[in-house]
Amino acid sequence: MISNFLLLSYIFVTIIEAHQELVSVHVIFRHGDRAPSNPYPMDPYGIEYWPNGWSQLTELGAYQTNELGTYLRLQYGEKYQLIEEKYNPKKVIIRATSKKRAIDSAKNLIHGLYKPEENVTHDDSIDIKVEGSYKQDLLLKPNSVVCDRYERTAKAENMVLFQAYNLRFASFFKYLSFYTGYDVSMDNIEHVFDAVFRETVHGLPQPAWLNTTFKLDKDHPEIPVYDTILELKRVQRLSEFNSEWKSKLRTGFLLGDIVQRLRRISHGANEANLVIYSSHDATLTALLYNMGVSNELLVPYAAAIIFELYHDTDSLNYFVKVLYRNETTHSPYELQVIPKSTIFSLKDFTIAMAPKMYIKKEEYFDDCAIVVKENII
Repeated sequence: MISNFLLLSYIFVTIIEAHQELVSVHVIFRHGDRAPSNPYPMDPYGIEYWPNGWSQLTELGAYQTNELGTYLRLQYGEKYQLIEEKYNPKKVIIRATSKKRAIDSAKNLIHGLYKPEENVTHDDSIDIKVEGSYKQDLLLKPNSVVCDRYERTAKAENMVLFQAYNLRFASFFKYLSFYTGYDVSMDNIEHVFDAVFRETVHGLPQPAWLNTTFKLDKDHPEIPVYDTILELKRVQRLSEFNSEWKSKLRTGFLLGDIVQRLRRISHGANEANLVIYSSHDATLTALLYNMGVSNELLVPYAAAIIFELYHDTDSLNYFVKVLYRNETTHSPYELQVIPKSTIFSLKDFTIAMAPKMYIKKEEYFDDCAIVVKENII
Protein backbone atom coordinates (compact mmCIF):
# COMPACT_ATOMS: atom_id res chain seq x y z
CA MET A 1 0.00 0.00 0.00
CA ILE A 2 2.82 2.38 0.90
CA SER A 3 4.72 1.44 -2.26
CA ASN A 4 1.66 2.22 -4.39
CA PHE A 5 1.27 5.56 -2.66
CA LEU A 6 4.91 6.46 -3.29
CA LEU A 7 4.63 5.37 -6.92
CA LEU A 8 1.53 7.49 -7.47
CA SER A 9 3.21 10.44 -5.76
CA TYR A 10 6.25 10.06 -8.02
CA ILE A 11 4.09 9.87 -11.14
CA PHE A 12 2.06 12.90 -10.01
CA VAL A 13 5.17 15.03 -9.42
CA THR A 14 6.77 13.86 -12.68
CA ILE A 15 3.67 14.79 -14.67
CA ILE A 16 3.54 18.22 -13.05
CA GLU A 17 7.22 18.92 -13.66
CA ALA A 18 6.94 17.87 -17.30
CA HIS A 19 4.43 20.66 -17.94
CA GLN A 20 5.76 23.32 -15.59
CA GLU A 21 6.87 26.77 -16.59
CA LEU A 22 8.71 28.80 -13.98
CA VAL A 23 7.10 32.24 -14.03
CA SER A 24 8.34 34.02 -10.93
CA VAL A 25 10.87 33.77 -8.09
CA HIS A 26 10.88 35.54 -4.74
CA VAL A 27 14.11 35.48 -2.71
CA ILE A 28 14.74 36.67 0.84
CA PHE A 29 18.31 36.37 2.03
CA ARG A 30 20.47 37.17 5.01
CA HIS A 31 23.25 39.70 4.51
CA GLY A 32 26.84 38.46 4.31
CA ASP A 33 29.48 38.11 7.01
CA ARG A 34 29.84 41.18 9.17
CA ALA A 35 32.02 42.64 11.89
CA PRO A 36 30.96 42.35 15.53
CA SER A 37 28.53 44.95 16.82
CA ASN A 38 30.82 45.72 19.73
CA PRO A 39 33.84 44.17 21.43
CA TYR A 40 33.36 42.74 24.90
CA PRO A 41 34.94 44.93 27.62
CA MET A 42 38.15 42.86 27.84
CA ASP A 43 38.30 42.05 24.11
CA PRO A 44 41.86 42.28 22.71
CA TYR A 45 40.51 43.33 19.30
CA GLY A 46 39.24 46.83 18.65
CA ILE A 47 37.87 48.72 15.69
CA GLU A 48 41.27 48.72 13.95
CA TYR A 49 40.67 45.07 13.06
CA TRP A 50 37.41 45.86 11.27
CA PRO A 51 38.15 48.42 8.53
CA ASN A 52 34.52 48.85 7.50
CA GLY A 53 33.36 49.54 11.05
CA TRP A 54 31.37 47.72 13.71
CA SER A 55 28.47 45.63 12.37
CA GLN A 56 29.42 46.34 8.76
CA LEU A 57 29.86 43.94 5.88
CA THR A 58 33.32 42.41 5.60
CA GLU A 59 35.29 41.39 2.53
CA LEU A 60 34.17 37.82 3.21
CA GLY A 61 30.55 39.00 3.38
CA ALA A 62 30.93 40.75 0.04
CA TYR A 63 32.21 37.51 -1.49
CA GLN A 64 29.35 35.46 0.02
CA THR A 65 26.61 37.70 -1.32
CA ASN A 66 28.31 38.00 -4.70
CA GLU A 67 28.33 34.20 -4.85
CA LEU A 68 24.61 34.13 -4.08
CA GLY A 69 24.00 36.58 -6.92
CA THR A 70 26.04 34.37 -9.26
CA TYR A 71 23.96 31.36 -8.25
CA LEU A 72 20.73 33.23 -8.96
CA ARG A 73 22.05 34.31 -12.38
CA LEU A 74 23.08 30.78 -13.34
CA GLN A 75 19.87 29.23 -12.02
CA TYR A 76 17.22 31.72 -13.05
CA GLY A 77 18.98 33.58 -15.84
CA GLU A 78 20.93 31.04 -17.83
CA LYS A 79 18.94 27.90 -16.91
CA TYR A 80 15.37 29.21 -16.78
CA GLN A 81 15.78 32.40 -18.84
CA LEU A 82 13.78 34.29 -16.22
CA ILE A 83 16.30 37.12 -15.85
CA GLU A 84 17.40 39.28 -18.76
CA GLU A 85 21.12 39.89 -19.32
CA LYS A 86 20.66 43.58 -18.67
CA TYR A 87 18.84 45.01 -15.70
CA ASN A 88 15.16 45.73 -16.30
CA PRO A 89 13.47 47.45 -13.32
CA LYS A 90 10.11 46.08 -14.43
CA LYS A 91 11.40 42.50 -14.24
CA VAL A 92 13.71 42.61 -11.22
CA ILE A 93 12.96 44.31 -7.89
CA ILE A 94 15.53 44.52 -5.10
CA ARG A 95 14.62 45.76 -1.64
CA ALA A 96 16.80 46.05 1.48
CA THR A 97 16.44 47.24 5.05
CA SER A 98 18.06 50.56 5.90
CA LYS A 99 20.94 48.75 7.62
CA LYS A 100 24.14 49.47 5.70
CA ARG A 101 25.22 45.82 5.74
CA ALA A 102 21.93 44.83 4.09
CA ILE A 103 22.28 47.52 1.41
CA ASP A 104 25.92 46.59 0.75
CA SER A 105 24.96 42.91 0.56
CA ALA A 106 22.34 43.75 -2.05
CA LYS A 107 24.94 45.68 -4.05
CA ASN A 108 27.35 42.73 -3.99
CA LEU A 109 24.57 40.34 -4.93
CA ILE A 110 23.86 42.53 -7.95
CA HIS A 111 27.48 42.21 -9.09
CA GLY A 112 26.98 38.45 -9.17
CA LEU A 113 23.52 38.65 -10.68
CA TYR A 114 24.74 40.59 -13.71
CA LYS A 115 28.04 40.09 -15.49
CA PRO A 116 30.34 43.15 -15.50
CA GLU A 117 30.33 43.26 -19.29
CA GLU A 118 26.60 43.90 -19.19
CA ASN A 119 27.25 47.46 -18.01
CA VAL A 120 26.09 46.92 -14.47
CA THR A 121 29.36 47.59 -12.71
CA HIS A 122 28.26 50.69 -10.81
CA ASP A 123 26.19 50.59 -7.63
CA ASP A 124 23.92 53.41 -8.81
CA SER A 125 22.90 51.62 -12.00
CA ILE A 126 20.34 49.45 -10.19
CA ASP A 127 17.68 50.75 -7.86
CA ILE A 128 17.82 49.15 -4.41
CA LYS A 129 14.61 50.10 -2.67
CA VAL A 130 14.95 51.17 0.96
CA GLU A 131 11.76 52.29 2.63
CA GLY A 132 12.39 54.23 5.80
CA SER A 133 14.21 53.26 8.98
CA TYR A 134 14.70 49.60 9.86
CA LYS A 135 13.06 50.37 13.20
CA GLN A 136 9.72 50.66 11.39
CA ASP A 137 10.37 48.05 8.70
CA LEU A 138 7.61 45.54 9.38
CA LEU A 139 8.39 43.71 6.15
CA LEU A 140 12.13 42.98 6.39
CA LYS A 141 13.23 43.91 9.94
CA PRO A 142 10.13 43.05 11.98
CA ASN A 143 12.13 42.13 15.10
CA SER A 144 13.07 45.82 15.37
CA VAL A 145 9.43 46.96 15.31
CA VAL A 146 7.89 47.43 18.74
CA CYS A 147 5.23 44.78 19.38
CA ASP A 148 3.74 44.62 22.86
CA ARG A 149 2.15 41.22 22.47
CA TYR A 150 5.35 39.72 21.10
CA GLU A 151 7.35 41.04 24.06
CA ARG A 152 4.84 39.66 26.55
CA THR A 153 4.62 36.31 24.77
CA ALA A 154 8.38 35.87 24.44
CA LYS A 155 8.97 36.81 28.06
CA ALA A 156 6.34 34.36 29.31
CA GLU A 157 7.46 31.49 27.07
CA ASN A 158 11.19 31.92 27.69
CA MET A 159 11.21 32.67 31.40
CA VAL A 160 11.34 29.05 32.55
CA LEU A 161 13.81 28.09 29.80
CA PHE A 162 16.25 30.88 30.67
CA GLN A 163 15.95 30.22 34.39
CA ALA A 164 16.84 26.57 33.80
CA TYR A 165 19.85 27.46 31.65
CA ASN A 166 21.04 30.15 34.05
CA LEU A 167 20.91 27.62 36.87
CA ARG A 168 22.57 24.79 34.95
CA PHE A 169 25.34 26.99 33.49
CA ALA A 170 25.79 29.31 36.49
CA SER A 171 29.46 28.41 36.97
CA PHE A 172 30.11 28.68 33.22
CA PHE A 173 28.53 32.13 33.05
CA LYS A 174 30.63 33.20 36.05
CA TYR A 175 33.71 31.98 34.19
CA LEU A 176 32.76 33.96 31.06
CA SER A 177 31.99 37.04 33.14
CA PHE A 178 35.47 36.95 34.69
CA TYR A 179 37.24 36.87 31.31
CA THR A 180 34.94 39.10 29.25
CA GLY A 181 34.00 41.85 31.69
CA TYR A 182 30.29 41.25 31.07
CA ASP A 183 27.81 39.98 33.65
CA VAL A 184 26.99 37.03 31.41
CA SER A 185 23.69 35.11 31.41
CA MET A 186 21.29 33.65 28.87
CA ASP A 187 19.88 37.14 28.41
CA ASN A 188 23.12 38.47 26.91
CA ILE A 189 25.15 35.44 25.81
CA GLU A 190 24.68 36.78 22.28
CA HIS A 191 27.07 39.65 23.08
CA VAL A 192 29.89 37.22 23.88
CA PHE A 193 29.06 35.19 20.78
CA ASP A 194 28.94 38.34 18.67
CA ALA A 195 32.65 38.98 19.18
CA VAL A 196 34.29 35.58 19.64
CA PHE A 197 32.47 33.91 16.75
CA ARG A 198 33.29 36.61 14.23
CA GLU A 199 36.86 36.98 15.42
CA THR A 200 37.34 33.21 15.11
CA VAL A 201 35.86 33.16 11.59
CA HIS A 202 38.37 35.83 10.60
CA GLY A 203 41.33 33.96 12.04
CA LEU A 204 42.05 36.32 14.91
CA PRO A 205 43.91 34.30 17.58
CA GLN A 206 41.71 33.79 20.62
CA PRO A 207 42.77 33.85 24.28
CA ALA A 208 43.48 30.64 26.14
CA TRP A 209 40.31 30.87 28.23
CA LEU A 210 38.21 30.42 25.07
CA ASN A 211 40.17 27.55 23.49
CA THR A 212 39.85 25.19 26.42
CA THR A 213 37.29 23.09 28.25
CA PHE A 214 35.24 23.79 31.35
CA LYS A 215 33.79 21.44 33.95
CA LEU A 216 30.33 22.47 35.12
CA ASP A 217 30.36 20.09 38.09
CA LYS A 218 31.69 16.72 39.18
CA ASP A 219 28.73 14.88 37.65
CA HIS A 220 29.26 16.16 34.09
CA PRO A 221 32.14 15.84 31.64
CA GLU A 222 34.12 18.90 30.61
CA ILE A 223 32.59 21.03 27.88
CA PRO A 224 34.43 22.99 25.16
CA VAL A 225 34.11 26.68 25.99
CA TYR A 226 33.85 28.03 22.44
CA ASP A 227 31.39 25.38 21.23
CA THR A 228 29.25 25.87 24.33
CA ILE A 229 29.00 29.61 23.66
CA LEU A 230 27.80 28.80 20.14
CA GLU A 231 25.23 26.33 21.43
CA LEU A 232 23.89 28.73 24.05
CA LYS A 233 23.60 31.43 21.39
CA ARG A 234 21.64 28.99 19.21
CA VAL A 235 19.20 28.25 22.04
CA GLN A 236 18.82 31.95 22.84
CA ARG A 237 18.26 33.00 19.24
CA LEU A 238 15.76 30.29 18.39
CA SER A 239 13.82 31.01 21.59
CA GLU A 240 12.85 34.35 20.07
CA PHE A 241 10.76 32.73 17.32
CA ASN A 242 10.09 29.06 18.14
CA SER A 243 6.34 29.19 18.63
CA GLU A 244 3.35 29.93 16.41
CA TRP A 245 2.61 33.31 17.98
CA LYS A 246 6.18 34.58 18.15
CA SER A 247 6.96 33.65 14.56
CA LYS A 248 3.67 34.99 13.21
CA LEU A 249 4.05 38.30 15.02
CA ARG A 250 7.51 38.67 13.50
CA THR A 251 6.98 37.48 9.91
CA GLY A 252 3.24 37.23 9.34
CA PHE A 253 3.24 40.42 7.30
CA LEU A 254 6.22 39.28 5.21
CA LEU A 255 4.58 35.93 4.50
CA GLY A 256 1.36 37.71 3.54
CA ASP A 257 3.32 39.97 1.18
CA ILE A 258 4.88 36.97 -0.58
CA VAL A 259 1.66 34.95 -0.85
CA GLN A 260 -0.34 37.91 -2.12
CA ARG A 261 2.25 38.60 -4.78
CA LEU A 262 2.14 35.02 -6.02
CA ARG A 263 -1.65 35.15 -6.10
CA ARG A 264 -1.64 38.40 -8.09
CA ILE A 265 0.56 36.76 -10.71
CA SER A 266 -1.82 33.80 -10.91
CA HIS A 267 -4.64 36.27 -11.59
CA GLY A 268 -2.78 37.83 -14.50
CA ALA A 269 -1.05 40.78 -12.86
CA ASN A 270 2.10 42.04 -14.56
CA GLU A 271 4.58 41.54 -11.71
CA ALA A 272 8.38 41.30 -11.67
CA ASN A 273 9.95 37.98 -12.58
CA LEU A 274 12.40 38.20 -9.70
CA VAL A 275 11.98 39.90 -6.34
CA ILE A 276 14.94 39.95 -3.93
CA TYR A 277 14.78 41.04 -0.30
CA SER A 278 18.05 41.72 1.56
CA SER A 279 17.35 41.09 5.22
CA HIS A 280 18.68 39.62 8.46
CA ASP A 281 18.99 36.31 10.29
CA ALA A 282 16.12 37.05 12.66
CA THR A 283 13.73 37.51 9.74
CA LEU A 284 14.72 34.26 8.03
CA THR A 285 14.70 32.34 11.31
CA ALA A 286 11.21 33.57 12.17
CA LEU A 287 9.93 32.91 8.64
CA LEU A 288 11.14 29.30 8.73
CA TYR A 289 9.40 28.80 12.07
CA ASN A 290 6.27 30.53 10.82
CA MET A 291 6.05 28.12 7.88
CA GLY A 292 6.75 25.16 10.20
CA VAL A 293 10.02 24.12 8.56
CA SER A 294 12.80 25.31 10.86
CA ASN A 295 15.82 23.00 11.11
CA GLU A 296 16.56 24.36 14.60
CA LEU A 297 19.89 25.81 13.46
CA LEU A 298 21.22 29.35 13.17
CA VAL A 299 20.74 30.89 9.74
CA PRO A 300 24.13 31.24 8.01
CA TYR A 301 25.35 34.36 6.27
CA ALA A 302 23.96 34.80 2.73
CA ALA A 303 21.43 32.00 3.28
CA ALA A 304 18.28 32.39 1.19
CA ILE A 305 14.67 31.25 1.28
CA ILE A 306 13.41 30.99 -2.29
CA PHE A 307 9.78 30.84 -3.42
CA GLU A 308 9.32 29.52 -6.96
CA LEU A 309 5.99 29.90 -8.76
CA TYR A 310 5.22 27.51 -11.64
CA HIS A 311 2.44 27.57 -14.19
CA ASP A 312 1.19 24.19 -15.36
CA THR A 313 0.56 24.65 -19.07
CA ASP A 314 -1.82 21.67 -19.22
CA SER A 315 -4.06 22.25 -16.20
CA LEU A 316 -3.44 26.04 -16.16
CA ASN A 317 -3.00 25.77 -12.39
CA TYR A 318 -0.17 27.34 -10.42
CA PHE A 319 2.22 25.46 -8.16
CA VAL A 320 4.75 26.55 -5.55
CA LYS A 321 8.11 25.27 -4.36
CA VAL A 322 9.87 26.67 -1.29
CA LEU A 323 13.64 26.19 -1.16
CA TYR A 324 16.24 26.88 1.50
CA ARG A 325 19.79 27.56 0.34
CA ASN A 326 21.89 27.49 3.50
CA GLU A 327 25.13 26.12 2.06
CA THR A 328 27.03 26.42 -1.19
CA THR A 329 28.16 22.78 -1.49
CA HIS A 330 24.63 21.38 -1.67
CA SER A 331 21.63 22.13 -3.84
CA PRO A 332 18.92 24.15 -2.07
CA TYR A 333 16.75 22.02 0.17
CA GLU A 334 13.11 21.64 -0.89
CA LEU A 335 10.96 22.44 2.14
CA GLN A 336 7.84 20.51 3.00
CA VAL A 337 5.77 23.53 3.91
CA ILE A 338 2.81 21.24 3.29
CA PRO A 339 3.59 17.85 4.90
CA LYS A 340 4.91 15.10 2.61
CA SER A 341 5.05 17.41 -0.38
CA THR A 342 7.77 19.62 -1.86
CA ILE A 343 5.55 20.98 -4.63
CA PHE A 344 2.00 22.08 -3.99
CA SER A 345 -0.74 24.04 -5.63
CA LEU A 346 -0.82 27.77 -4.96
CA LYS A 347 -4.34 27.27 -3.64
CA ASP A 348 -3.21 24.71 -1.07
CA PHE A 349 -0.21 26.85 -0.16
CA THR A 350 -2.42 29.88 0.40
CA ILE A 351 -4.83 27.89 2.57
CA ALA A 352 -1.98 26.41 4.62
CA MET A 353 -0.34 29.80 5.17
CA ALA A 354 -3.55 31.76 5.85
CA PRO A 355 -3.48 31.35 9.67
CA LYS A 356 0.20 32.34 9.71
CA MET A 357 0.08 35.60 7.77
CA TYR A 358 -1.23 39.14 7.78
CA ILE A 359 -2.59 40.68 4.59
CA LYS A 360 -3.17 44.14 6.05
CA LYS A 361 -1.13 46.04 8.60
CA GLU A 362 -4.28 46.62 10.60
CA GLU A 363 -4.44 42.87 11.26
CA TYR A 364 -0.93 43.05 12.65
CA PHE A 365 -1.79 46.08 14.78
CA ASP A 366 -4.80 44.29 16.21
CA ASP A 367 -2.81 41.21 17.17
CA CYS A 368 0.18 43.21 18.34
CA ALA A 369 -1.83 45.68 20.39
CA ILE A 370 0.12 48.63 18.97
CA VAL A 371 -1.73 51.87 19.54
CA VAL A 372 0.52 54.23 17.56
CA LYS A 373 0.55 53.11 13.91
CA GLU A 374 2.40 55.99 12.25
CA ASN A 375 5.65 55.44 10.35
CA ILE A 376 5.32 51.66 10.16
CA ILE A 377 6.46 50.66 6.64
